[in-house]
Amino acid sequence: MNQVNSPFKFLDSYQKADADIFFGREKETLDLYSALSGVKHLLVYGPSGSGKTSLIECGLRNQFSDADWYALTVRKGADINASVFASINEALKEKIELDPITKMPVNPQIEFGQAVEKLFAERYQPVYLLFDQFEELLISGQTDEKNTFFTLLNKLIRNKLPCRVLLIMREEFIGHLSEFEPLCPSIFQHRFRVEKMGRTNVEEVIYKILEAPRYRASFNANDSRKLAESILSKLPDKKMEIELAHVQVFQFAQTALDRIEAISDLAHPQQTIADGIPQLPRPRRVQEWQEDQVHDLGPGPRPGRRQHPPGDLRLGLRRLNRQALQSALSFFQSNAVR
Repeated sequence: MNQVNSPFKFLDSYQKADADIFFGREKETLDLYSALSGVKHLLVYGPSGSGKTSLIECGLRNQFSDADWYALTVRKGADINASVFASINEALKEKIELDPITKMPVNPQIEFGQAVEKLFAERYQPVYLLFDQFEELLISGQTDEKNTFFTLLNKLIRNKLPCRVLLIMREEFIGHLSEFEPLCPSIFQHRFRVEKMGRTNVEEVIYKILEAPRYRASFNANDSRKLAESILSKLPDKKMEIELAHVQVFQFAQTALDRIEAISDLAHPQQTIADGIPQLPRPRRVQEWQEDQVHDLGPGPRPGRRQHPPGDLRLGLRRLNRQALQSALSFFQSNAVR
């Protein structure tokens, strides 16, 4: 069975190579690019599901040429300080000697600034450290780990090196940063808020994705505008704003069912691609799939993310034919989802 090319990202973020299917954030991308002008660090925050990571990894990355920046995305991992040195070391030709146990530099004189200086000397490109899911440090970091990080961060942003830092996090955890202002007094000085998309904007995004040349050969909607409207009609819209995760989950499930209908009779014959889109009974369920949870940060394919079996998704999409959906999910799990 050939792998299916779905035009939808499910819960994955958009990356630099997805520029041709990344829509609806043109203004925010330019605003974020401008917000970085003349600052050494920027706090990028927003509500869950607003697309912060995609805005950085796809939108912002495509604003820079290779000569303009050398960007490293850093996640907390077991220790955020060790993760910084590991990320920089991976990019270095001449490696920094790291302790095999602590994963920190053997030479205690080497701090963030010295590591970045070494990287700049090799590449002659401004270095950008992108701390994605930064709330992980505030949620599960050890006291010494946090104190060390903010101390080293303060030194780095006061260094004259061509280095900029982005702290990307969910806005409900911003208040936790105040505890570390004595260690890094400028932590709140430069901020950029990412807001959720409105309904009209999301509808246009879905329509443009359905019409994107990359997918027209493998995915065809008879009426892209009608399908986009149908998807949105099934989504929670109490505040006239849309969780991007809701859209991506439904798009993924509907694409799977469309494929199943093409290869078997498992789905109801009268069920059209628009009619098959289910209501979401509990918006919180999708948010739990997408976001890191305070009580369940741990190892997995993406550090800090929860893993959820196909059964969880089936519960959230209960209006679909059970047999068809299970077959679709099994197919995507083994053939399409990475």
